[in-house]
Amino acid sequence: MRNVFSLLCTALMPAALGLACPATAAESRSTGSTWTIIQSARDPLALVGAAAARRAPGAQVMSGSDCVEFRPGVYVLARPGQTRPSGAPSPGSYVKRCTPKAGSVAALGLPAVDPSFARMRDQPVNLDGSDIVSTVRSRLLLRPWYVPDANDPREGLRMAVEDVAGPRRVIERDCNQAEVARNGGYIAIACAVEQVGEAALYRMSVYRASDLTRIRIEQRCRRPQFAAGRVLACAAQIVRPNGQIIEQPRRITF
Repeated sequence: MRNVFSLLCTALMPAALGLACPATAAESRSTGSTWTIIQSARDPLALVGAAAARRAPGAQVMSGSDCVEFRPGVYVLARPGQTRPSGAPSPGSYVKRCTPKAGSVAALGLPAVDPSFARMRDQPVNLDGSDIVSTVRSRLLLRPWYVPDANDPREGLRMAVEDVAGPRRVIERDCNQAEVARNGGYIAIACAVEQVGEAALYRMSVYRASDLTRIRIEQRCRRPQFAAGRVLACAAQIVRPNGQIIEQPRRITF
């Protein structure tokens, strides 16, 4: 039941900014769990979309890099447990155990690709497989999710940033090209908010980790990195008259 709730919570998260999902048993589980592997691919885009959802309802995409027993660099479409009560897998599938690696997305009890990508009907043009895979950085979950909007300039791709140091908490619901950092008491997130030619301009926000209150916004600053205490380093973006963007080191005390 816990795994099912995790998937439902993940699927509903885009519509509920600030919703806190509880940590799952997978975070502390060391023995792993059994999965029925339906299909594998090096490109996770081959495992998502409306066709894959019809072919394997209820399945999710897992990253081989997240499981001790799996091969890194390969993604699998899998269902939890065994397909048949008798324990015999479906034709063409096989059963494998996954022991989640510490700090991985699987250790959170979450799929490598958000279930919302099951609604994707067309092959994206400007996205590749790495764009849709969830990652954990600095105990922050960067979770791409999908909206089926017609003629969307980002082809439906959105990025949520969530604090997973404890119970899951959404910080940013839609943070394009997210860059993140944290120290003991603060979290910094830079999101691409403007476009100049082919380059993106960023807005950096600083949050208090305890209650996720935003305490500082810095325009046109990216690559956040905490120096010490309340000192934050970033790359300030300067747009020249010819449209060229240069970056200069900046230190901010907040």
